Amino acid sequence: MKNVGFIRKADSPGRIVIPKEICKIPGFDAGSLSFVHWQDRQLIFEEYQKTRAFCGACPALKFDTKILCGADCYADLRLHIEAQKESRGNSSK
Repeated sequence: MKNVGFIRKADSPGRIVIPKEICKIPGFDAGSLSFVHWQDRQLIFEEYQKTRAFCGACPALKFDTKILCGADCYADLRLHIEAQKESRGNSSK
């Protein structure tokens, strides 16, 4: 697939219209959720996908507001919780 790029000016509230040429690209679905972020002086639009909070793999267990892994990332979650407990304990001393 060839790269497609356009120059667009943001309106006063900061909105940018996605050109119809991009909307016609296979795989771009109008109305679908997009993840928009700023990285290395670039505005990046990516397809939004719910993923696991620690490894970025497929959807799994939901905890609080995050989607977590099963056993694969349990150790990371446990270390995170222990670090939070330690930081709370150190701040009260």
